[in-house]
Amino acid sequence: MNTFTKSALLGATMFTMVGAANAESHASSAMSFGLDANASIAENAMKVPTFSTLVAAVQAAGLADELMGDGDFTVFAPTDAAFAELPAGTVERLLAPGGEDGLMALLSAHVVPTSIASEYFQLAAIGNADIALNNQTIEGVAGGLKMDTIGNTDVMVMKDNGSFYVMTDDQTTDNLREAAKIIETDIMSSNGVIHVIDQVLQPRN
Repeated sequence: MNTFTKSALLGATMFTMVGAANAESHASSAMSFGLDANASIAENAMKVPTFSTLVAAVQAAGLADELMGDGDFTVFAPTDAAFAELPAGTVERLLAPGGEDGLMALLSAHVVPTSIASEYFQLAAIGNADIALNNQTIEGVAGGLKMDTIGNTDVMVMKDNGSFYVMTDDQTTDNLREAAKIIETDIMSSNGVIHVIDQVLQPRN
């Protein structure tokens, strides 16, 4: 596994917090943990008390040495509660010796290799134009954006009744309300942005 992939996965797995439901509480929830936009995702993550599942995932994946990795990422970060909603035994199986490949596949579906703030989700919801960011083009689709992750899964961010949802590209919009809801946006760090979600995304098989 190359350093780019390790750094991205580390950013995805080491940051989580229980998200607030509105923009006003986003800043206060981050500030309550002393987070710093000039610190890396990993540095900020170490200040947050509600990421025990993700810390275990980092350790099981052998990514602890990459905590300070550089990068420019968008991380869709499931909360510990989201991991707890997986079928019984899933987390234990992934964290057990020999589960590293499955763990990597799962985590890589949550990381996009460019930083995409929520303002671009808003723009995409208005139309379906492509958006150029950091020398990469993010594909516009009807009502949202389609993004390549570092794994073998594409994700789409779609808007519905004022909320944004993340789904893998093999889901249909009919299932939008069953998709992962973004419950906190724009947690800025020096190496990217984190959007907290209430479900764990499933990678393409």
